[in-house]
Amino acid sequence: MDSNQKEDEFGIVEPHEPGPAEGKKPASRFRIFFILVMAVFFVTAVVTVWFSYLKQKEQQAIAERVPVCVFPKDTNQAADSTYHSRGNDILLCVEEYPEFPGGQKALMNFINGNLHYPADAKKLGIQGKVFVTFVVEKEGTLTGLRVLRGIGGGCEEEAVRIVKKMPRWVPGKFKGERVRVQYNLPVKFTLP
Repeated sequence: MDSNQKEDEFGIVEPHEPGPAEGKKPASRFRIFFILVMAVFFVTAVVTVWFSYLKQKEQQAIAERVPVCVFPKDTNQAADSTYHSRGNDILLCVEEYPEFPGGQKALMNFINGNLHYPADAKKLGIQGKVFVTFVVEKEGTLTGLRVLRGIGGGCEEEAVRIVKKMPRWVPGKFKGERVRVQYNLPVKFTLP
């Protein structure tokens, strides 16, 4: 008689099925445990990658908004009270940043009022931000205009056209002096 069979009171041998309480083979228990451990590992890895992606995106957004303090390369002075601009230095970090006449709200109104969405961008459904950079001179004029990051479809050219059309800005100041300041400006293109 087999170990999986049992005899009843009349001598009839019936096959025996192991019940849930009798358990399964150790190998199948190990397999289930292994699958659970691998599932936990996989979920942990996915969550870790997702959070690192979100942190990277957050840092990128901060980097686009926050200027980095850079002082002229040929000076040995730290950013302290003894620093004085020598006239041709272009600064990124100053006490008073350059400003569009009328402030940030006036700048947004100017951009939105003068923006002509390029036909190619409309046709292709292109949306996003074009980042342009320029120097606000001591007199408030804009020089050194160039595109840092574009999105295509003629949006870069339109952003440059708008910046070239801008009036003089209020210049930036450092230690009470008017200075040349590098300025990065995002121009947002959104389809209606």
